[in-house]
Amino acid sequence: MTASEDGSLRVWVGRRSQQVMQFQVYDGNHCTALAVPQAQDDRVLVAGYLDGTLKIFGLPEGDARLRCKPHKARIEQVLFGGNGDASVVVSATAFGEVALTNRHNGLVTRRLFDHEGFAIDSLHVSPHHDGLLLASSSDGHVTVWSVAWETSSVAVALDYQVGRDDGVAGVDEQGEDEQGPMPTLALFSPVDDNQILIAAPGSASGERRRPMVLFYDFVLRRTVRSLELNQPASTMAASPGGELLAVGTADRLVKLIDFEEGTFQDFVGHIDRVSTVAFSPDVSRLA
Repeated sequence: MTASEDGSLRVWVGRRSQQVMQFQVYDGNHCTALAVPQAQDDRVLVAGYLDGTLKIFGLPEGDARLRCKPHKARIEQVLFGGNGDASVVVSATAFGEVALTNRHNGLVTRRLFDHEGFAIDSLHVSPHHDGLLLASSSDGHVTVWSVAWETSSVAVALDYQVGRDDGVAGVDEQGEDEQGPMPTLALFSPVDDNQILIAAPGSASGERRRPMVLFYDFVLRRTVRSLELNQPASTMAASPGGELLAVGTADRLVKLIDFEEGTFQDFVGHIDRVSTVAFSPDVSRLA
């Protein structure tokens, strides 16, 4: 799936690189976030928009299933949550608001304001524990919530701050590029059900505060290992089996890192800051 500022949203068949669907919005309200459910037989996609609107489309027909407006600000992140049936859409804005919306009737069942005032950089549901939801924001804050999807009951399982809880550079010392502060990225480990991976931007200079990826155990409440980066990460993704970690940078590089060994290979080819990386399900391709 791809989206661009011209208002177009396109769906492609990856192996053939063939476009199979296109949506077009002509009012300037372009798509800013996309997601599909984990279950392959649940053939829908959700799109978040500049004005805070969510739209759900059926695939492959492209029929509109739902339109609602859970936010008043730009949606930065969106994903499906829920007990296997992806009954809840989780969305997050540039101002730190996170909303849980019923995908069938469009009603917002819960709002979370733990990151209020700061853009949400990451949103992720645990592949191991169905009820764990993670968010990270531009102030270096990472939250893990325990969520009962049926009732939208939410409890904080982890409240983590880069710089406060690990000794690396805090938010006031993070590096920037021409597009602004580098994000704080986080995702659940695909191989260890108690770990999260946090891409800390580091500071502009100084060996002790280089950008790095932290492997943080949220049960033990400590960093168990780290990988140093040459540049701050602008995007990050882990392969489904945990063999590889892909990191994009503002310097137009994509870094492919061996999950266990920490060895890496750099790839060039972009002309601007890398905004998204993703593995194919069989890990044979990286987009």
